[in-house]
Order: sequence, then structure tokens, then C-alpha cells
Amino acid sequence: MSEVWAQKHRPTTLWDIVGQEEVVRTINNPGHYIFYSPQPGTGKTTTALALAKDMDWPIHIFNASTKNERGIAFIEEQVIPLTRTGNYNQWFLLDEADQLTDAAQSALKGVIENAQGYFILTCNNLSKVSPWLQSRCSVKHFKPISEDDIIKILTKVAAVENLKSGVPNAINCIAKAHTGDARNAINALQAWSYLKGDDRTKFLANLGTPQVDYDKFLRLAVRERSFDAALKILKGHPLKETFRGLLSYLMESGAKQESKMRIILALIESERDIIAGINPELILANFVRGCIPTGVYPSA
Repeated sequence: MSEVWAQKHRPTTLWDIVGQEEVVRTINNPGHYIFYSPQPGTGKTTTALALAKDMDWPIHIFNASTKNERGIAFIEEQVIPLTRTGNYNQWFLLDEADQLTDAAQSALKGVIENAQGYFILTCNNLSKVSPWLQSRCSVKHFKPISEDDIIKILTKVAAVENLKSGVPNAINCIAKAHTGDARNAINALQAWSYLKGDDRTKFLANLGTPQVDYDKFLRLAVRERSFDAALKILKGHPLKETFRGLLSYLMESGAKQESKMRIILALIESERDIIAGINPELILANFVRGCIPTGVYPSA
């Protein structure tokens, strides 16, 4: 299986990191840090790993998004012993620290105060990190990676991977669609590189367009008769394009003729409502109701 490019091309030194120059300039000295960004793919974890490598210090990595690494037992049994080894030249990386329980964050207070070594906490939601921890750490805000910086990153990756045909256009399209998130941009470039001809064109055309899971919608509406869940699938998508896509999918699907006719009638009624200028949210709710088999009376 091919190596994931986002991992393969991850910067290994601070000076290779693109788009976070302000952060890089201010973390040259050992200390406790919180690396914060509401958006993923901005380089929080990468920067922590690069800092440790540049200083030639070991780094112990934990991820609080896993169930076993977010509670007080994890702090007491796994983290504390490592902070009492007598080695002050080491880092402790707690990824997704905003997922730690309140009890674990409380326990972490004493650990940080007495630690032999330094902590880096990463988070997407700073408000879920206790004020005490914030006060004991230097908070570094990682901004979304700009489109220009995404282009720089992808151009470098494309050169290393020896990509040639259609690369400038692909890079520009991907950078525009994934501005802010370098990891997803690199993943998209890798996915595009595996395609050929028209498939590459279609891939770029669909970038940034949220895909409607029509199969899931039909299952929720027709088989499970769940109004709220089916409505959620379609919410946030442009009505006309969504209805057009659903009709195409429906005609190719294996749905029963009775179900197809019911949904087609609901689509016709919705088209009339669109022409009449009815509120889009009301049109969508009425459409979903029309797709659900009779005898079920969903709430609004």
C-alpha cells in the first residue's frame, strides 16, 4: 500500500514549516505550550515533533481523542511516571488535550508544576481547556494555512513525487478548495495523482462541493422512516442541485417502483414550491415528508 503523503512529506524541522512563521519564531526556548487552532491541518502536531527534533530531545506522545488516554487513570499511570525520571530535557505531547476529562485536567495541574520536562498540549477548542492550564502555558494560535502557502506546500510535494501532467491547475484547484488545511490538501493531491484523464477533471470539478449521501437518505426516509435523520442528510445543500442529483441517483437505484413514484411526486411538488418562492427550509421539510411512506407522521 502506498505511503500517505501527508505523513511522508511532514516537515521535520521548524524551519521547514510553512504558514506558521510567527509561532516558529516564538518557541525557541523550553517551556509549557498550548498549540491551539479551531481548524485541523494547521501544523500543531507537526510543529511539536519538529521542535523536539531540532532540540534533539525525546518526545512522549499521547492522544486524548482515544478513550484510554483522556481520564485521570491515564494521567496517573502513564504520564506521571515519565515525568519523574530525572530527565528534564524531554517533551510530553498531549494531542487533543481539549478531550481530557475535567478530572484529568485537574490532575495535570500538579503534574505540570512538578514535571521533569515540558508539556505541549494541542487543542481545537481552547474553551474546553481549564483556565489554570492556560495560565501555566504559553498559548500559541495556529492560523489557517493561506491559499498561497498551500500552493507552496503542494508544489514541493508534486516535485518530490515527480508529478507532471496537469499539475499547476490541480494544485491551484486543490489549494482553493482546501485553504486552511494543509493535510487535507496533500491528501487531495495524492488522490488526484492516482486518477487518469476525465476522472482527474471530474475530481477537480467536485472539489469543495459537499457530496450528498443519496443512498443513506433513501435508506433513512424509505426504509427507516426517520424524518429528522433524513432531513439532516439534505440540509445545507442547494435545493435544485440536490433534487436533480437525487432524481438521477433514484432512477439508477434498486428502489421499489412504488418508492420511486412517491419520491418523484415529492420532487415535482418541490419544484412547484421553488417556482412559487416558498421558503427553502419549508420546501425541504415538505419534500422529506413526501418521501416517507404513508402512515408515518413525523414531527417538524
